[in-house]
Amino acid sequence: MGFLSVILSIILVIDCLFLILLVLVQLPKKEAGAGMAFGGGTADALFGAGSGTALTKLTKYAAGVFFLGAFFLSIVNSHARKQSDLEFRKQVEKAGASAPAAVPATAPTVSSNAPIPLTITSNSVSTTPVAPKVGSNAPAK
Repeated sequence: MGFLSVILSIILVIDCLFLILLVLVQLPKKEAGAGMAFGGGTADALFGAGSGTALTKLTKYAAGVFFLGAFFLSIVNSHARKQSDLEFRKQVEKAGASAPAAVPATAPTVSSNAPIPLTITSNSVSTTPVAPKVGSNAPAK
């Protein structure tokens, strides 16, 4: 599947470059201004009865190839993704069946019920105890 994906990607890149070239080579129509871009006669220009030069027809075919190639590439990548997911699940199940049972880790226990003093600095919280200053109003231990 990887080979087909690479081939389709190369075809899409070449087709995209060809489409860019075709669009840049074409001359603009005289009536194709800003007003025409918002619906004023564009349907007649696009869907007219066989009107158009060889460049416009070639552009339509190249755009069709691009869309079909993108569609098939998405199908190929979706199929490859499902296959790799199935293979991964099989490997996990095989490794899980052969591995010994894991012993659950025990939580650390606190040896005393004394509270842990916290020191708040500008950016972080520290759990190191701070000795009270001489002459401060801090309670004696």
